[in-house]
Amino acid sequence: MADTRNADPEVRSLNVPDGFEDVSLTSDYTFTAHVRGIFVGTAGTVIASVDGTNYHTFKGCSAGYLLMGAFKKVRSTANGTTAADLVGCT
Repeated sequence: MADTRNADPEVRSLNVPDGFEDVSLTSDYTFTAHVRGIFVGTAGTVIASVDGTNYHTFKGCSAGYLLMGAFKKVRSTANGTTAADLVGCT
């Protein structure tokens, strides 16, 4: 079924967040609620978890990248995350 609101495929696939949560990387960070993605402000590696127990390493995230996923936690810089200026998008 075609999108009748906008014919541009880039606009149709856009998943616009409705809330934001700044991530502090001084210690492992737990989001107040699951987020739909993590915005990466400064490039690097993001180590994140969807269940709070099992972590996944996302290497080479570029600045301005939106890492999609229902994340619950992010590891601190002391525990391997090298990307910075992260924002959780709900």
